[in-house]
Amino acid sequence: MTFSDLSNQASQFTLLYIEDDLQLQESMKIFFEQFFKSVTLASNGQEGLDRYKETPYDLIVTDIKMPILDGIEMTKQIKKINPKQSIIIFTAFDNTEIYLDIIKLNVDGFILKPFAIEQMKETLNKVLQNLVLENERNAYEEKLKQEVAQKTKELQKQKDELEIIFNTSKDGIAILDLQSNFLNFNDAYLKMTGFTREELLKKSCMELSILEDLPRAKAVFEETLRVGFYENFIRSCKVKGGRVITTNISMALLPNKTQFIISTKDITQAKINEQKLKDHALLIDKNIITSTTDLDGIMTEVSDAFCKASGYTKEELIGQNHSIMRHPDMSDELFKKLWETISQDKIFKAEIKNKKKNGSLYWTDSSIFPIYDTGKKVGYTTIRQLITDKKLIEEISITDGLTNIFNRRHFNTLFPDIINKSKRNNELLCFLMLDIDFFKRYNDTYGHQKGDETLKRVASAIEQTLQRADDYCFRLGGEEFGIIFRVKQKKDALLFANKIRQNIQNLRIEHEKNSIKNVVTVSIGLVSKYVTTEDNQDNLYKEADTKLYQAKERGRNRVVN
Repeated sequence: MTFSDLSNQASQFTLLYIEDDLQLQESMKIFFEQFFKSVTLASNGQEGLDRYKETPYDLIVTDIKMPILDGIEMTKQIKKINPKQSIIIFTAFDNTEIYLDIIKLNVDGFILKPFAIEQMKETLNKVLQNLVLENERNAYEEKLKQEVAQKTKELQKQKDELEIIFNTSKDGIAILDLQSNFLNFNDAYLKMTGFTREELLKKSCMELSILEDLPRAKAVFEETLRVGFYENFIRSCKVKGGRVITTNISMALLPNKTQFIISTKDITQAKINEQKLKDHALLIDKNIITSTTDLDGIMTEVSDAFCKASGYTKEELIGQNHSIMRHPDMSDELFKKLWETISQDKIFKAEIKNKKKNGSLYWTDSSIFPIYDTGKKVGYTTIRQLITDKKLIEEISITDGLTNIFNRRHFNTLFPDIINKSKRNNELLCFLMLDIDFFKRYNDTYGHQKGDETLKRVASAIEQTLQRADDYCFRLGGEEFGIIFRVKQKKDALLFANKIRQNIQNLRIEHEKNSIKNVVTVSIGLVSKYVTTEDNQDNLYKEADTKLYQAKERGRNRVVN
């Protein structure tokens, strides 16, 4: 469903907007009034809370930092009144503590100031869709409740009608006695629980509740017995095989006052999907930034969001090349490909690491495309989406937690690509595996804490020896490391491997149980070759591992190639 579709339906909803910036408040009020049935304003959290207590609203949009009562505290108090209240928070603050507080609040959206209208529309789109779906669900459940009430009145006269409902309903329906024992149920209920008819007739509905939900389940039954019905009771149920599902139950007391009828939906997957969407939205919040350049790549226009992301002012950026923000980790090859692509009037897309004015880094998912004036290409526009959090998570997933170098998972991903690239370009592939000599003896002698420190120092020595941006080192497991590097000739590969071996020995880490030397040393198996179509990750790894074994057999502290 598009935002245009949803905006038509938004006219049925009311909005409470809390913002202490009166100028922004007025401009956003005009924006919101395009869509909502009514827009109520408040200038601080206390005023917003008071208005909410007087009149509940379908949606609340609030700033965080405000006088008297801030947005977070106001949200906490409103969530106590109505945990399901739809709330969007936006703020100029961008730090981990704010994110953690907001995650705990379980709000529906979070937007960083300054924000683009499209970003606000996208967030509203998600929230409005949830509100529309909630209304539809409530309408459906109201209709179901009315149908159940009508059918229960007719049950005494025509019991077969209930059987028709049982057999045709996609929801699970069951009849219970006042002790919640099962008396009857439809096929959908049987399918949901996985039990046979004979097994379920020996159980009670209360018995299916998990231990944590049992007190609430008892309270719901007592409330239904008192008032006659209860809607939308969410509980976790134990079904056949010990599996736990999440269900939404509505129940009513039948006219005979001796039985309950319950309608049950399995919402397990819906709850999982809902949580995934919320986690994803909170973790990777989109911040789109734009810039326009001439044909030579000189910036002619930049957005405020671009300035915020980079730390530069417009005056500092306009007239400059994007290289002002180029991070040294980004290769010349990427930018060469960039210019080749856009010069052919094609769209270039890439994830790019950038450098802020203060020297810190940020990542963007960038799309660059040509712009035209009366059919003539006059420059390029870049649209960027901030993905720093995503890249940090990726970095964590490919980094060894002890040594902070790449882990085995990243090796398994990267090595096949490097092999294929070497095949395509007919490049010399160099891969070595090294192992710390007698490392078990080292741990037995000095303890595992010292062993961990030694692994860190060895990893650091390897990293300091690497010379190129496309040289990689990995911790493959335990005391075993892998290195992929580039040199021009095979003789240079052997020299490089011995340099690594010598640099580690030069650390002079005491190892009295090393029968070769009284310091930590390593053995290395080296593969340097022009790979063929028959070569792959497995046989190259095995070849290096075999040579590593030979290095150990020949006395250790050496390179075998």
